[in-house]
Amino acid sequence: MALIRVLPGLSGNPEKQIVGSIYYVPEGLSDELKAGTIEVFIPVPEANGKMPTMFYNSVKKSVFYEYTDVPVPLEGQVDQLKAVIPSQERRIADLELALADLFTL
Repeated sequence: MALIRVLPGLSGNPEKQIVGSIYYVPEGLSDELKAGTIEVFIPVPEANGKMPTMFYNSVKKSVFYEYTDVPVPLEGQVDQLKAVIPSQERRIADLELALADLFTL
């Protein structure tokens, strides 16, 4: 079990509140820090290659995750674009030939 603190006011939906803090070892916390926390079981996120975001459902009193794609790093984006360049250059050359044929008619 752990203690969590949800971020107030970021979600008007009680079934999907963003978890802002997690205290895995709450024994050392002062009473002041414990105030406003919720004791919950925290499941392990799926290892699916996506980035988990933890939410708390205050109706069901449970924690869950939503997963988003991990952004491609800038270097990866550059590599993807470099891979497309040769095919785009061929396409441009083919279009220029087609245009030249049209003007010679």
